[in-house]
Amino acid sequence: MKIRYLISLPFLFTTTFLSAQIWTAEVPYKTTSEVDGVIRDLIKTNDDGFLVLLRTQDSTASFNKFQHTMVKYNAAGELEWDKSYDFGVNIPNPFTNSGGAFPVKVIQIANDNYLISGGTRKDTIDSPYIFVTNSTGDSLSFQTNEGYRNIQLVNDRIWGLRREGLQQSFLSELDEMGNLIGESPLENATSLRLLVAPDESVFTRTGLFFRKYNLNGEIIAEQDADFSPDFFTTNELAGMTVFDEQLIKLDSDLNIIWELEYEALFPWTASLFFSPTYEGLIRTQSNDYIIFGSVLDDNSDNLGAYLYNYSKDGDFIWGGVYPFDILPYNY
Repeated sequence: MKIRYLISLPFLFTTTFLSAQIWTAEVPYKTTSEVDGVIRDLIKTNDDGFLVLLRTQDSTASFNKFQHTMVKYNAAGELEWDKSYDFGVNIPNPFTNSGGAFPVKVIQIANDNYLISGGTRKDTIDSPYIFVTNSTGDSLSFQTNEGYRNIQLVNDRIWGLRREGLQQSFLSELDEMGNLIGESPLENATSLRLLVAPDESVFTRTGLFFRKYNLNGEIIAEQDADFSPDFFTTNELAGMTVFDEQLIKLDSDLNIIWELEYEALFPWTASLFFSPTYEGLIRTQSNDYIIFGSVLDDNSDNLGAYLYNYSKDGDFIWGGVYPFDILPYNY
């Protein structure tokens, strides 16, 4: 069964304007179910098209085998190509009878190649990977590595975050094939979340602090943090915005400009007995912010998607809860 999704300019991870819907495309996978497929990322491509990164299931496998899937549309919303990869995983985890490829994040670099981070699960071994394809999805390189999180392209440089055990986080720079160029230890950091700004300031959260670093890993500024956000904006121009049970905007010196608490973000949870999951945060070209995720009932059943748009000053603009067949799961 195919589910129709709106893939329109208002809901992209890139700096596109909020605008009226331009076109609708049908993602050729179910994406409302953990089993059938989940949208992991969506980017605007260098040719003004769109690439959707999904985790899908191989229906022909004898176990619950997940695949790394990429679907490419042109600027008019027409499907150009659709490719899946399993990276040779053919042995499931014996305890869960599942395995395969679990993609996480995709970027497109200046030469039009795609660089994707993710992980494989084979038998009882989990292995982070970097996968590089050309502009039509043909494999150029696949390598397992030490695990680079929050892959970002900033000023034509590729950055990621690596954590060594539970003790130390490193700012890592990668080349176009995902090879390590160099890295700097981030002072007093064990973070799993990273933002590199266009001015090459580095922001993280570790323990009870938000911190700003230079590229050498030295602390420039820090601010108390009383919650642990899962999402940092990845295209912030100055300072950073973070999201989980709160939405907080900080300036470039980590002073809090405004913050919205849980009750303000999700006023419907108290009266409707619904609870949200936290899926992501987008900054638009007009400096507005969109938060999105799923809505669960008391039985933890997915009921729909929520999308809320706030201005750069933290004021509510629009938003609500929508059925899955009207708006896409992650966008």
